[in-house]
Amino acid sequence: FHASRGGVSALGRVRALLGRAAGPDVRTTATGVARLDRLTVRYAGRVEPALDGVFAAFPRGSIVAVLGPSGAGKSTLLAALTGTLPADAEVSGAIHGVDPDAVAYAPQSPRVFAPTPRRELELAGAADPMRLLDEFGLAHLADAPASELSPGEVRRLAVARALARVDAGATLLVLDEPTAH
Repeated sequence: FHASRGGVSALGRVRALLGRAAGPDVRTTATGVARLDRLTVRYAGRVEPALDGVFAAFPRGSIVAVLGPSGAGKSTLLAALTGTLPADAEVSGAIHGVDPDAVAYAPQSPRVFAPTPRRELELAGAADPMRLLDEFGLAHLADAPASELSPGEVRRLAVARALARVDAGATLLVLDEPTAH
């Protein structure tokens, strides 16, 4: 009886997650310079916006560092660039020149979706997963269960996954790293 009630509760949570709408996406695929145009993002339950009227331009092929103190909106900006804002975020303004299918992203708290690191990179489009695993010091874990990776190994795998997408044609690489304290 109790296990059944727990299962029904879990099923309800899963259905709620599956029914949730995707987050707002203000990206357009216009060619030229990637540009933020008055981008404002406000999270549900917060009075102050996480980003407020941000303007920026990123020439193609450039490398851009997003810097600022904790809470400045760096992760929010990166989530907007990658189209991964929460569904309840209020967004205005636009992001021009970013092809949603050409973004490679390594988040602060990455997750592994495949059963092994090798398979994770194959799913990301890596032509040679072993080369990437070796480059990131993970070759010895190529076929290890992903659940056994340490948090540091998962972060390195996330960067390797993002680079696999770049090698496969992504034009924007976004690395969201926590600020050192």
